[in-house]
Amino acid sequence: VQLPFCQTRKRMIVVRKVANDPTQARVYIKGAPEYVIPICTETIDEDMQQIELGEDDNYRILEDVVSGAMARHGYKTLSYAYKQIPLDDLQTLMEQYHIESEEFRE
Repeated sequence: VQLPFCQTRKRMIVVRKVANDPTQARVYIKGAPEYVIPICTETIDEDMQQIELGEDDNYRILEDVVSGAMARHGYKTLSYAYKQIPLDDLQTLMEQYHIESEEFRE
């Protein structure tokens, strides 16, 4: 499933089955950092370990990294995130909501 870029949410969504686990799907999001980072609850550290990402961390990333360091150099920023969910949950969502609806995107 691929949902086109949403002008309101400033992001696009791609859903794929996990190659090595047929019971799981991954929802990938690509978009503006100010719209993607606030919905994230975890990140990966330099050792590739998952760690909690709190509101203070979100604010620091947006202010220090995105608005500060990157904007100062004139870089265009783009954020990527994903969430792994059971394939059954995805199928339930697809039955409940139209695939391009706001409810499904949420």
